[in-house]
Amino acid sequence: MLTMNSKIVLLTLAITFTGCTADAGSPRVEPEANAAVAATPSLPAAAAGGEVAPVERPEAVITTLYKAHDAQKGPFFERSRAVIDKFFARPLADLIWKDEQRPNDQISAIGADPLYDGQDFEITKFMVGAAKINGEQATIPVTFHNFGESVRLEFSMLKQNDAWKISDIRYASGLTLLGIYRENAGGALSDPDEEPIQR
Repeated sequence: MLTMNSKIVLLTLAITFTGCTADAGSPRVEPEANAAVAATPSLPAAAAGGEVAPVERPEAVITTLYKAHDAQKGPFFERSRAVIDKFFARPLADLIWKDEQRPNDQISAIGADPLYDGQDFEITKFMVGAAKINGEQATIPVTFHNFGESVRLEFSMLKQNDAWKISDIRYASGLTLLGIYRENAGGALSDPDEEPIQR
């Protein structure tokens, strides 16, 4: 005859081996399901807890732009309004987009690579500097050597809808990307012999 203690031990063992729990309403999770849940990335704090997600630093936006550009992707390679708007604020984004809509027989409004300020380049010592942030505006220096010559650009950025966007690029010559696009009518140069403003 089983004692009360023996019955309790047998009942406990039965519960353990059948996967039952004290809470009958809780479903049993199989090991495979556990593995799938572990592999699923957790929601960011903003979505899970209602907190505000951290805004990407302006330097990170510029670094991402250069990486895409060096891979021959991004706003100056892909004729995509969404790609342009990802990096650039209006009205610069509007002018870049207008220039991208030009017919194939028209040349671009800009006569050099807008991120390296040259038609030919061999880039070394590339560095995105620290942003100087003043409220919703920021300036970020980008420096590099092109064929051994030191070059410095200054990016102006605006925070729009919790995202940093490039509003202009100032070159060593004093010209700006926004000014070049405006001066060259957004890229509508129909005469292939007509030279766009050079930097």
